[in-house]
Amino acid sequence: MMLKKIALAVALSAASTASLAATFDGFFGQAGIGMADTALRINVSGDPGFSVKLGDDSFIGQVAAGYSYAWGTFNLAGSAYYDIGDQKAGMISGTSGLDSASIDFKGKNVWGISIDPGMYVNDTTLLYVKIGYQDAKFEANGQQIGGTKTFDAITYGLGVKYAFAPHWYGTLEIQQAAYQGKSETTNGSTLDAKPETRTTLFSVGYTF
Repeated sequence: MMLKKIALAVALSAASTASLAATFDGFFGQAGIGMADTALRINVSGDPGFSVKLGDDSFIGQVAAGYSYAWGTFNLAGSAYYDIGDQKAGMISGTSGLDSASIDFKGKNVWGISIDPGMYVNDTTLLYVKIGYQDAKFEANGQQIGGTKTFDAITYGLGVKYAFAPHWYGTLEIQQAAYQGKSETTNGSTLDAKPETRTTLFSVGYTF
């Protein structure tokens, strides 16, 4: 009798583990909306020299796809994503005599890849961290100046995934992108630019 009870407990435990592992397993695709808080630090050395940190918020969309697999309560996913919409990074404006000028900065063509290790809270909820790489083009547009440079970043963040129907789930993610700085020397002055972005996204996805 005791052996039967032990066998039943082991069977129930195995079934529970299998249920957890199957919730988000497989290929997935998702689409989301959210906000990007983008900052740009600019340092100019020379005469004159100055330092300024700009920033702005943008409404963005995102599409992503990847694969997820679980071992008991532990889960590992890999994904690739593309952000839809420009990410405003601020503006510099000024006047000289009767003339006025302004330069707008923004990020565009933002894409990335990430590895997302996580742990199941229950059979419908998964908590995970995000570690990855991101690439973006930052553009300066002004009356007498313009140009685009590509920046790459290491990304990290947190997320939660919740299954609300068979195959269907929702996610809430917060991710920080710390871009590598770049320099350019012109007319004896060196300009250093270093962007950073924090995104908050809500997505709906489907597991195949």
